[in-house]
Amino acid sequence: TQPNAAPALVGVHLVSASVPAPLKLRGSLTAAHRVRLGFKLGGVIASLAVDRGDRVARGQVVGRTSDADISARLRAAAIAHDKAKRDVDRIDQLFAQNAATAVLRDDARTQLDIADTQVSQTRDALARTVLGSPVTGTVMARLAEPGETVGPGYPVLVIDSSDSLVARAQVTERVRRRLTVSQPVRLETDDGRQLPVKISSVASTPNLEDGLYAVEVLIEPSSAVPPLLAGGLVKLWIEPTSGESVLRVPLDALVHRGGRDYVFIVDGEPNDLTVRRVAIDVDQGAALLMTSVGEA
Repeated sequence: TQPNAAPALVGVHLVSASVPAPLKLRGSLTAAHRVRLGFKLGGVIASLAVDRGDRVARGQVVGRTSDADISARLRAAAIAHDKAKRDVDRIDQLFAQNAATAVLRDDARTQLDIADTQVSQTRDALARTVLGSPVTGTVMARLAEPGETVGPGYPVLVIDSSDSLVARAQVTERVRRRLTVSQPVRLETDDGRQLPVKISSVASTPNLEDGLYAVEVLIEPSSAVPPLLAGGLVKLWIEPTSGESVLRVPLDALVHRGGRDYVFIVDGEPNDLTVRRVAIDVDQGAALLMTSVGEA
């Protein structure tokens, strides 16, 4: 071979290929909603009834703060309310006998209203010492312990709701280009059940850790019986979009530079080559030339 001889070129005639086979992804089930629970009223935690991994039901009591001071205030407020009620009854009788003025009667009724409000407010404060779960789900974290003092709203439990789940998978940029929101997906569980679902979100930016893109499929609670649980693994079968036109070329014909893919196209004469940037996907050892993006 001469040192300056041009490299031999091998041409490949491209023909339209059949629509690619369904894309198969592996995904994990996670809760669509995560709730961080905290007491509405700060104080010393008296008890937490659940721990990490426990299942909880909507409305279930999961914790309490110490209510000794509030209970004492409630008893005092109730006593004051009873006295104000007796005063109103007594002054009403005196007023009916013209032995008490209207001002005295109105003042007594005002005191009863104040006592009634104090009882109501104290009862509300007592109710705020009880922490109930607003969702059915699984406790994912316990962030405080009995005996610790917490402020209002400080999270003490993290609960993943099981009202709805998402199947989350990670894909490369090449695969992401084939996916769109609302695209039909066939979800297959480990026990062989299959559910028709749709893509709910496709990340527009990659994860910083691995450079992959997150794809999520929303699963409504009524979709599976028995219900699916967070933490399980599933398969996601994604059909190609309708009208997807592809050309199949050998992987050796692709040139990858700077995160982009290129092919050389013969235009007219054998040595008249044009470099064309393309968007591709890979299928069973061959490259599927999906769409032509533009000149290099």
